[in-house]
Amino acid sequence: MDWYADVDMVIRDDLVRAQQHAWTSIATPGTWWTSAQRLGIARVVIAALSDPDPLAPWVAPSSTPDRDRPDDLPGVAVDAAYRLARAPGTLTSEWYQDILGRGLTEGQYVELVTLVVRVAAIERFVRIVGSELPALPEPKPGEPTQVVPAGLHQHHHWVPTVSARDAGPELEWLYRGGSAPNVIKALTAVPDSYRQIIDLEQVGYVPFDRQMALDWHRPGLDRRQLELVAAKTSQVNGCFY
Repeated sequence: MDWYADVDMVIRDDLVRAQQHAWTSIATPGTWWTSAQRLGIARVVIAALSDPDPLAPWVAPSSTPDRDRPDDLPGVAVDAAYRLARAPGTLTSEWYQDILGRGLTEGQYVELVTLVVRVAAIERFVRIVGSELPALPEPKPGEPTQVVPAGLHQHHHWVPTVSARDAGPELEWLYRGGSAPNVIKALTAVPDSYRQIIDLEQVGYVPFDRQMALDWHRPGLDRRQLELVAAKTSQVNGCFY
């Protein structure tokens, strides 16, 4: 499919390529979820964002009879994906502990968060520019890797993370430029998903590498304008961070 062929505006080629790559990667096996489960999470996110009568944050869609539930996707994953997509400002540590108590693992949660973020970002962009969301790709064969990174510890986040100090040579790329924003550091428990978020984010926003960020320039909004838009978007979305 030729993305945005029906849109009467110029959309950067690098942004289109990044979105296409992020979209197709949903259908590949992850670290903790199968390709079918990852696609199921994506369908929940799309349904949540387009829901004309959204559920209240405290209502679990998996327990609502008239709601479709993707095959092979645990109810707790359906509930978490829906709430993350539709009401992220209502998340609490108590809610997080509750979904862990219902059987979701820390690694599964982190990977689920990255899937929700990618699908939501692309879905909103496509809708805003007036295009149609592409069909989800077919699932690819394979099993989750279930790789736990070395140096994973509980620090200041709800989830365990790999700090810059604990990142060995094979994970130094997690902290290009010496640091990473805390909201991104929270994803280091699943490095492959972390990388996929970076690949999409840096095309749409600014590089994490501090020097690259200082030197960053792109036609359109300047850095100050971009930060203003980002802050306003966070406020509108109810971001408690």
